[in-house]
Amino acid sequence: MNIQAVLRTGLARSRANARPLARPLLPGEPLRTQPPGPRVMNLHGLTRIARPLDFGDASNLAIALIAPATFLAVLLWPGIMGGEGAGHAWTATGEMAAAGAATGAGLAVFLAWAICRELDPDRAGAAVVASLLAIGGLAALGLPSIGACILVVLAVRVLNRTTGMPATLLDGLLLLALGVWVGLDRGWLYPAAAAAALLGDSLLPAREPRRFAMALAGAAAAFGILYLLGFPDAGDDAQPSLAAGAAAVLALLLILPTMRAISHLKSLGDAAGTPLLPMRVGAGQALALGVVVIAAVTRGFAGLTELMPLWTAVIATGLFRWLSGAGTPE
Repeated sequence: MNIQAVLRTGLARSRANARPLARPLLPGEPLRTQPPGPRVMNLHGLTRIARPLDFGDASNLAIALIAPATFLAVLLWPGIMGGEGAGHAWTATGEMAAAGAATGAGLAVFLAWAICRELDPDRAGAAVVASLLAIGGLAALGLPSIGACILVVLAVRVLNRTTGMPATLLDGLLLLALGVWVGLDRGWLYPAAAAAALLGDSLLPAREPRRFAMALAGAAAAFGILYLLGFPDAGDDAQPSLAAGAAAVLALLLILPTMRAISHLKSLGDAAGTPLLPMRVGAGQALALGVVVIAAVTRGFAGLTELMPLWTAVIATGLFRWLSGAGTPE
């Protein structure tokens, strides 16, 4: 067999085994302008709100060092953390108490960083500041509610689409389920936040129309479950207070520069490399701010404690904008 025959045979086999180079775009999915980079997590069939850490980014590398360091510090010196806090489930008595507290502390620091990255995508440095402030929050207040903070991160991400793609049906169902789970311990605010995120996703530009019915049905189901199982009773510290109201006003003032800067948004979505939509990023900011203010006003000191990472993120992004101006992103 000569060389030409071998080449023709190989080419024919390659064409026979070749996979399609493209697939139809999903509703609301942006057109790819470049191949996915290393930051894209290949789980799009299941979830589109997962954001892996790219260690080529200085902010990502910083949190990859700060969060484990916090875990080790609390594991070795558990006395450095403040009172019981809202995350009491992580510090149950027993042999695993120290490991549970250390895990919760590491997650709290990471979540402060993650929330700040969603609130101000253009300022990665602010997220590092938020993680450091969260360490101070742990020392002063103790553990936050890890479930409530995870819900806020995911709800904001559904709205602002920093991954560059719309959430999947599974993402929406898991968000509602998490809202019910947190609501059983913390009240109506968290299932309401989950439903609001899906409702906003169905109405904002590049919308997902099917999310509207899902949001309404999910909200009805979530509140129905909570009604049947019983809403949690507010504790002695879960009462409105003047200090909590003042903290809510402070949060409003601090985040104003960040909200004003979204008209000059420069960040790109992870998956497609297309610009983020300012209206969606602003909606995510409004949702996070609404959760933190309502929690403070209605639950007082308990609301401040359970959302400590969100508070540090709001403070960090506001201070970062106030001190460095609303110029170009880092």
